[in-house]
Amino acid sequence: MNPDLVAKTDLLIVGGGLSGLAIAHWALKKEPTLDYLVVEGQGRSGGAVQSFKKDGYQGEWGPHGFLDNKPATLELLEDLDLWPEVQKAPLKEFGRYLCLKGRLCLVPQSPPTLIKSDLLSWWAKLRVLGDLFIKADSSEQSVSQWAQRRFGPQVLPFIDAALIGTYAGDLNRLSIDAVMPGLRAGEARYGSAIKAVVAQMRASKGQPRNLPQMISFKEGMERLVEQLAQGKKIRLNFQVEQLIYKEGGWLVKSGDQIIEAKRLVLALPIHQAHPLLAPLLAPPGPAPATAQIYNLLLGFGPEAKIPYGFGYLAPAKENRFALGSLFSSHMFVGRVQEGGHLLEVLIGGRRSPEKLELSDAELIEKTLADLKGLIELPNPQFVKVLRPQSAIPQPELGHKALIDWRDRLLKAYPNLEICGFGWDGIGINEVVQLAKKTALGLKISENQIKGVYL
Repeated sequence: MNPDLVAKTDLLIVGGGLSGLAIAHWALKKEPTLDYLVVEGQGRSGGAVQSFKKDGYQGEWGPHGFLDNKPATLELLEDLDLWPEVQKAPLKEFGRYLCLKGRLCLVPQSPPTLIKSDLLSWWAKLRVLGDLFIKADSSEQSVSQWAQRRFGPQVLPFIDAALIGTYAGDLNRLSIDAVMPGLRAGEARYGSAIKAVVAQMRASKGQPRNLPQMISFKEGMERLVEQLAQGKKIRLNFQVEQLIYKEGGWLVKSGDQIIEAKRLVLALPIHQAHPLLAPLLAPPGPAPATAQIYNLLLGFGPEAKIPYGFGYLAPAKENRFALGSLFSSHMFVGRVQEGGHLLEVLIGGRRSPEKLELSDAELIEKTLADLKGLIELPNPQFVKVLRPQSAIPQPELGHKALIDWRDRLLKAYPNLEICGFGWDGIGINEVVQLAKKTALGLKISENQIKGVYL
């Protein structure tokens, strides 16, 4: 049976997550009369951005917030009239903790305080300065290889924690070129990572240097995608199976249905886009690996002795059960009943996918045993295990070949755009910024050194 042509449009956006919705927003802002359609394979739009509420507790299935240091995201909040709903958690007011040698240690957030702290030995601090004398090496390296060569092995737990908090990843597999492209470009230019950071600080002299703030919303992160989806033309439960290029446009197939489009934007996570793009041009290898994490919500009464701050992360060398925890009720008011506490504990990740096979009861038991070794906690009053289906693409060694493949695809198919979670970052700010550049037809380039915040 021949597939039915169910729609024709000038612009078809495949993927109704944050990327696809943001592209639709920016494209309509540029061209209000645009003939477009967004298709989404699931029964709801919004992708991984989804909030949870029950019995007075509020948590997140996916991302918990974003920093207020990217103009595109701030512009988006203005466009969506979301500023009245914003909640802010300033980094300068909330401590971040690292689990080291079985205890929580407050992490210094500036070079002077790091130098004064006892988290690194004096030899390790001197070894960090060795970066100034080590020649740049442009060969592809893992984050671990690169960091050890430039700064020495004692910095690895700090870097590991930062990558766990961002990617739930493995620093022995993640590519430094993909994770910190701006820093690598600076290293190549100045011959040193430290010199590159200093050069950027000098270039931004006179600009405010305050630490950014974490942003969420009173009703949770889902408000962002709810507002983006409002009034948009979205077709749900349209699971794309095949992209067919024909002169002058595209046929996009789902089951026995086809949509015809003049222009196509593939706004899917990189690991989902890979099998759809592979028939158009042979890829350099398999789809990238992913990491999946579960979120265990634990609600406590006022007697819980939770340190004041954002939360903690545990480097792999600590061999803890949990990757870390957000102290959500410290960060944002209204996440828990008055006087109570809420922890959102992250389980799994690239290194420990086997933990996700455990039952809810086993996850709860092992998590509580782990946390009670670090924090003075009573038994919880509320427990919920969130098992999201979404996963985090891992920009591991070989990621550059995937980016080069994408560039060749864009040259081969001028009426195709590729934009989604994992191609050029995974944070909300990065996704929104890339969506804006894609919608406005700007060149994709990001050579600024990103700040790293535990």
